[in-house]
Amino acid sequence: LQTNLNKCWHCSKKVGLVKTPCKCSYVFCPRHRHAEAHDCTFDYFAENKARLEKANPQIAHQKMEKIF
Repeated sequence: LQTNLNKCWHCSKKVGLVKTPCKCSYVFCPRHRHAEAHDCTFDYFAENKARLEKANPQIAHQKMEKIF
């Protein structure tokens, strides 16, 4: 767990007012703010999959009655 929130977790550079928190609960400088730049451990794929499943529920069709 990161104790000093004024330094980048990856390079220990002072971040000043540009603190960029990541979903992996660490603070990064502008150079390491992207997930690919700091080898993020957060599972973005699972989060996006859950968000899509919640936004697009399955619709089960009902049997249609024949009119003929």
